[in-house]
Amino acid sequence: MALVSAFGDPISEFGDPLDDEPQQPAQAQQPVQPAASPAQQPVKPVSAFGDDLHDDQPSRTFGQWVTDVGGSVGRGAYNLFDAAAGLGDIASGGAVTPWLANHGMDSQKARAVLDAEMSPQARAQQQEVADAKGFGPTVKAIAQNPAYAAGQVIESIPTMVAGGVAGKGVALGARALGAAPALAGTLGAGAGEGIATAGQQAAQTVQQTGDLTPGQTGLALLSGGLTGLLGAAGARIGRSMGIADIDAQMAGANGVDMAKGLVNRVLTGSGIESLEELSQSAQQQVLTNLATNRPALEGVDKQAAMGGVLGGVMGGAAGLRLPPL
Repeated sequence: MALVSAFGDPISEFGDPLDDEPQQPAQAQQPVQPAASPAQQPVKPVSAFGDDLHDDQPSRTFGQWVTDVGGSVGRGAYNLFDAAAGLGDIASGGAVTPWLANHGMDSQKARAVLDAEMSPQARAQQQEVADAKGFGPTVKAIAQNPAYAAGQVIESIPTMVAGGVAGKGVALGARALGAAPALAGTLGAGAGEGIATAGQQAAQTVQQTGDLTPGQTGLALLSGGLTGLLGAAGARIGRSMGIADIDAQMAGANGVDMAKGLVNRVLTGSGIESLEELSQSAQQQVLTNLATNRPALEGVDKQAAMGGVLGGVMGGAAGLRLPPL
């Protein structure tokens, strides 16, 4: 028989009021897992070039590395092809690049084929850099993807070598006219870069607009001229500081005015070439934008960042060589 209080409420045998709902047993507390120490944190995998491997991307196979490096070499060859075709465009009012494309020598289509053969990892890195907005984020994206940066350096080599050949010719001509060897080498370094840049910009303008007007021709020549002046200035400053600029070396101007140790050569060469390429890339992008009817400053910060980083890499590499006094 249930016990009740004077007010009709149920009570226990000890006179305590009974709750209407039975009490739930207390939940057992889950033990707290201790946080992993930094030494216990999993190590993030990286590729042979130091790139972060995305969780959804396996590391590249040897065959994929060969394909990606070969693609960079191929794109570099097409850059040189465009520079030569662009010089013809400047002379012909934009007739050479379309003629070549109509006869099966379309560098844009050829690049598209090479791009389609890139490994998924290389495409992911390329997209990561492309998605970066602004100067700082672009620098960070390139630094996080050194294999991408290495590919860009490889792509620039054919044009640099050809520019060096042209620069040697200019230097020999300058010496024949009585210029001192140091001055002739400086002129050759700047001229080689400028000629290649003018040709590439002219070809790109024709590819994007289908034409090369006198105004667009002038912008291509201006871009080449400014690139050459900046290149010559970089070569001369480097020589005075004991650094043989990479473009000066390509043009055969290997001498310097003072000796420097290896570390100083690498650091100084990296800084000089970085500033030179940053400035060149920025002005080239501005003039390309003007020639193709785009906003003048579109993509300038991105191209400046890419030029600065890649220039620093190449300048540091050039500093490894001990130049003669």
